[in-house]
Amino acid sequence: MALKYALLGFIRYAPMTGYDLKKYMELSTRYFWTAELAQIYPTLKQLEDAGWIESEIEPQVGKPDKKIYTITKAGKKAQQEWLKQPLDFLPTVKEPVLLQLFFSGVLDKETILAQLRLQLQVHRDQVKVHQTEIKDAIQEITLFTKLQRDGVMWELVREFGEGYEKQYVKWLEHAIKIVEEKL
Repeated sequence: MALKYALLGFIRYAPMTGYDLKKYMELSTRYFWTAELAQIYPTLKQLEDAGWIESEIEPQVGKPDKKIYTITKAGKKAQQEWLKQPLDFLPTVKEPVLLQLFFSGVLDKETILAQLRLQLQVHRDQVKVHQTEIKDAIQEITLFTKLQRDGVMWELVREFGEGYEKQYVKWLEHAIKIVEEKL
């Protein structure tokens, strides 16, 4: 359900193809929201059928034609209504590391520690990505597009991602210490 509103949000910035939408998702929201082209194209069809977006075919030489989507007034209204809806629930989170850890009591201590240490490095690396690549990209895109208000929101989301990763690192360090001491 949220995918259609994410697509509307991106198309609101500029007309885009389905491929463009996937690319922009990978550059911006991939750490907290993503979709495959197999999900994007059917959702674009639904949005077009609902009158929330329109498409135009752009012929290309030597390549398949491009289908470029633009948001309609109805689409802008639908997205704004969605943005105003209060979120008064906690979504179910699927965390494969926690699922493995939950059942890993059957493994030897060194295997568990190796898994935890690997995750620790992955999350430390991700902290750096949030502090450098993502931060720099937000500043550059905000400056280029002059979407200052959006830039403030993008930065808040980036700060959440960095904080989440730092907390994950802290928890993994704690988990490693507990496994070392108690197993």
